[in-house]
Amino acid sequence: MSPQVPEMNLPEVMPEQMPSVRVQDSSSLAAFGGGETAQGMFNAAGGLAQQAGDIAAEAKNRADQVAHMNADLQASQLQTQLQVQLSKMQG
Repeated sequence: MSPQVPEMNLPEVMPEQMPSVRVQDSSSLAAFGGGETAQGMFNAAGGLAQQAGDIAAEAKNRADQVAHMNADLQASQLQTQLQVQLSKMQG
């Protein structure tokens, strides 16, 4: 006589539908870096750009002032040299 293996007619796991989502699937735009968060960063970047522009304008004004003073110095030196040469020519 050969051994017999017991058989079950019912499946061990019964098929069921998947459970429904239990968490809210709607999130605010701010949760993903948008909305008020993005606006705040945009405003901060705008303020930073304004400050950088102010610093650049101030540096340009200082450089222009230095260039003007240098040109004035060179003109004064040339005038002095010409006056010295003229006085030597006149005796």
